[in-house]
Amino acid sequence: MDAIITHEPTIRLAVFVSALALFVVWEVAAPSRLRVKPRLTRWVANAGLVVIDTLLLRIAFPLLAVGAALWASGSGIGLFNWLDAPIWLSVPLSILLLDCAIYW
Repeated sequence: MDAIITHEPTIRLAVFVSALALFVVWEVAAPSRLRVKPRLTRWVANAGLVVIDTLLLRIAFPLLAVGAALWASGSGIGLFNWLDAPIWLSVPLSILLLDCAIYW
């Protein structure tokens, strides 16, 4: 299991590239409709969208997570806000619970 977690980005990329290759072959072998635009033009545009989406997600998700955490903290929402735990207990338990949630 550790090998999967260690190589997770490589596995994701391999799955993405494999699926992309499968769909490219499928589109060339059995198109579902007549082409209006050249394949290369569409493929470059779609690849550009993938790059833009990936960059936006890499930037937006961390910012949104921090924003949500700050909002929850300010609003008194969350397990450790309800329990009124001291910081020396909250931080290690939060890390432990987050790791358990990710593992699960």
